[in-house]
Amino acid sequence: HEHNAQTSAWVRGQDKGRAALVKAFPDKLFVSCRENINPEVDAEQVLEEVAHDHADIVFTTSSRMHTACLKVAAQHPKTRILNCSLNAPHPLVRTYYPRTYEVTYLLGMLAGVMARTDRVGYVADTPTFGVPANINAFALGARMVNPRVKVSLQWSCLPGDPIQAFQKQGITVISGRDTPTPFRPAREFGTFRISPGGTLMDLASPFWHWGQFYENVVRTVLDGGWTRDKSGTDGTAVNYWWGMNSGVMDVLLSRELPHDVRHLANILRSGIIAGSIDPFACYITAQNGTVMNEGRTGFTPEQILHMDWLCDAVEGHLPEFDELMDCARPMYRMQGIHRDRLPAEKEADL
Repeated sequence: HEHNAQTSAWVRGQDKGRAALVKAFPDKLFVSCRENINPEVDAEQVLEEVAHDHADIVFTTSSRMHTACLKVAAQHPKTRILNCSLNAPHPLVRTYYPRTYEVTYLLGMLAGVMARTDRVGYVADTPTFGVPANINAFALGARMVNPRVKVSLQWSCLPGDPIQAFQKQGITVISGRDTPTPFRPAREFGTFRISPGGTLMDLASPFWHWGQFYENVVRTVLDGGWTRDKSGTDGTAVNYWWGMNSGVMDVLLSRELPHDVRHLANILRSGIIAGSIDPFACYITAQNGTVMNEGRTGFTPEQILHMDWLCDAVEGHLPEFDELMDCARPMYRMQGIHRDRLPAEKEADL
């Protein structure tokens, strides 16, 4: 882990997954954990140590460790190394991440229902691969129940406080960060409503079931499925991009939601899991007026992952590198949707 379970909700979630994994295979696994690993300074050395200790599987939970993973995997082909990232396929290192847009579609529907006006808010982290799909899915979910809705988009990677910006606009129903964030109120996570007195009421939250993911991967190793995937032996790169139907990701509904709204959310949830509901299988127009989908079918995984446009229900833009705060730029260099546009002099800053 790049951080630790005491200070990072992301690591705490992963730790719960680790505990669930041990419980699932009580007599077959020995699991160790390394925390506070600097991706650029310590990761390669720690991975070398783990590989020399004959670890069979290594999960690295920060996309910033991908480069270190590649270096170590090349020297230790018998160690199965996985990195939690998107759009970084390589035959030597398998990547994994949930299809979060399925959950944001549900959260958008709930926001559209629970808002007392035609405007809702959405906080995005960094314009990396998959993030525009999350924003668009949220907007499409909201528009499904309110065709007049507009989604005000704010970015946590830009200067300013997104919540204050929403309050100035009179927006009270907001989809906050995907994971709880240090130094921010715990309820600025998931979708929530701000009452007239300023109290935050939780409406729904994404649930990352890392234990299910770990169990699925370990089971493929134990039953020989990992070898049958042939990753690395024929140049094939394997990416686990699992959705709600795998049990890896879900949505937790607040008891404060009206019963009819909960019922609708559960209908959509069941449809997504069954594959009968596709958030993008509808008529979609981009902000510039271009028709992106006629609605006869959905998008391919590649189209979803590499989305670099916003639908016309969104008020806001996808920021470029120069707009980002310094703390967000390393992630953009690795996973930014327009990272290939970075001038050479900016790349030289690495």
